[in-house]
Order: sequence, then C-alpha cells, then structure tokens
Amino acid sequence: MLVVVMRGKNLVARDLNGLSDPYVKVSIRDRVLQTKYVENNLNPDWGEEFSFSMSAVKGMLMFEVWDHDTVGRDDFMGMAVTKLDDLEPGKTVERWLALDGRSEKETRQITGEILVQVTRV
Repeated sequence: MLVVVMRGKNLVARDLNGLSDPYVKVSIRDRVLQTKYVENNLNPDWGEEFSFSMSAVKGMLMFEVWDHDTVGRDDFMGMAVTKLDDLEPGKTVERWLALDGRSEKETRQITGEILVQVTRV
C-alpha cells in the first residue's frame, strides 16, 4: 500500500509567532512513519510517499499532525483516521481529511485538514 501525505491547509498555530512547524505521523498498527517538518507554515506542502506491506492493509490508517519544537515537547495539532477495509486493490483514493482532537474539548481548538492519497497495490 502506498500513502502520500500531500499537503495541509488552515492548520492551527502553535508557536508564539502565530505559525507552526507541522509534520505528519502516519501509522498502521505499530508501524509509524513521519514526514519532514515544514517551518513557519499553516498550509504546508509535504508531498511525501510511504509504503506499507500488504499484511498491514486491514484496520485503520491514522494521521497525526504535530508542531515541531526545538525546545520542549512537540505540540499536537490534530488527527484523522480512515478505514482501510474499503480500499479496492489497484485503486487510488485522494481525499481531504478534517483534523480532530483526541477529546471533544481538544477538538474545539483544532483547525485544518490534510490531503492524502492512498493506493492499495
């Protein structure tokens, strides 16, 4: 399976300068891969492709967006989940995923979405 994290838009600002340094963690089960971070940007273009083995094609594909910080912990910016069971072999699906928080309270502070492309090979 190929996963392309294409871009984000209208992401939440987490730094004092009113911007963020966003990156995305992509995970299926216990395998986690991540994009590079884009400095000072709320509408980043990542354009990064990841490959997952076919044995991992059941369940959920999770995307977590984080703000990179050089000092202290990285800040959570939102997450999105998509089901893998509905993907047809050989078909590519491209969609915007709205970001949510990990709780209802956190969701009220989250903005933005990410564009991803998933191909089941």
